[in-house]
Amino acid sequence: MMSVTDKYNAQFTAAFDKLEADKISYSDFKSQVQDTDYAKTASDLSQNQIQKQSAVSVLTQANAQMGFVLNLLP
Repeated sequence: MMSVTDKYNAQFTAAFDKLEADKISYSDFKSQVQDTDYAKTASDLSQNQIQKQSAVSVLTQANAQMGFVLNLLP
């Protein structure tokens, strides 16, 4: 038969173990959220860089065509 002290000790140990497991789960979850935030930020940065490069390319082509058209005029 368990003594009262052993009973409380077992309850405290079980509670501690549960808190430790919850802490690990929370830490894993937090890491996943941070990874997702980083991936989203990197994706947004890449998207913005591609859009800027596309805009520069379109403007360069438009300017080149205008220069070509102006050269055709007498």
